[in-house]
Amino acid sequence: MRKTVSVVMIVKNEAHYLKRCLDSVHDWADEIVILDSGSTDATESIARSYGKVKWFESEGAWPGFGPQRNLAAAHAIGDYIFVIDADEYVTDALRDSILSTLENADDGCVYSLYRADYFHDKLPHRYGKHVRLYARERYAYGDMLVHESVDIKGAKTVWLKGELIHQYDGGFAYFQEKLLRYSVDWAEGQYAKGKRATIMKAFLHACVRFFRLYIIDREIFQGGFGFMYSWMLTNFVFNKYAALWSLERFPPVKKTK
Repeated sequence: MRKTVSVVMIVKNEAHYLKRCLDSVHDWADEIVILDSGSTDATESIARSYGKVKWFESEGAWPGFGPQRNLAAAHAIGDYIFVIDADEYVTDALRDSILSTLENADDGCVYSLYRADYFHDKLPHRYGKHVRLYARERYAYGDMLVHESVDIKGAKTVWLKGELIHQYDGGFAYFQEKLLRYSVDWAEGQYAKGKRATIMKAFLHACVRFFRLYIIDREIFQGGFGFMYSWMLTNFVFNKYAALWSLERFPPVKKTK
């Protein structure tokens, strides 16, 4: 008997992408759980037009991506959870692989996939090992504020066939703003855990990232676009550690009542 699956999403102002995402999961998901954190565009009306969508709104301050995903998953009732973002969509091959897997799913395993990252009409990178399918009652996300991942507790990872498409077309300026926000969130999370950094560490991590992207991942063959993409992600890595370094020297002022 096939395991049931809840598609779980966290959203905010995703009207531009949401329909394409929901179209790719609506036919095969048993339910679609969406947790919104204050959308002011047409996100809610688009979501509610799909019969399987269960719409929820988060309360209180933003807890970070990891905790927010767990809050969304708490509303799900399926045997398995499949996590997707509004700017992603499932290919036919990945859909077939998920459904086939659910026929004989092993709760002791987590299921990982490849995500193809498109920037407008370019394919700058294909990211590996994104755990997106897991038994609801057995696994959950960690408490990372950004770049969150499922705490797999040593479980065996099984690869799904097909790809998840991440379509990004917001422009370079918006992309940079997004990365800067992520870098600050990451630094605050690491600082709270007692982690520290130096400027030299920031520089070395940035150099390694540029080499991996531009040379090993062959962005050099994408021309000017490949260089720009590699450079922005290099800046992101530098900014993460620079922000962590800054927090140690200029700690945030504690709010008083």
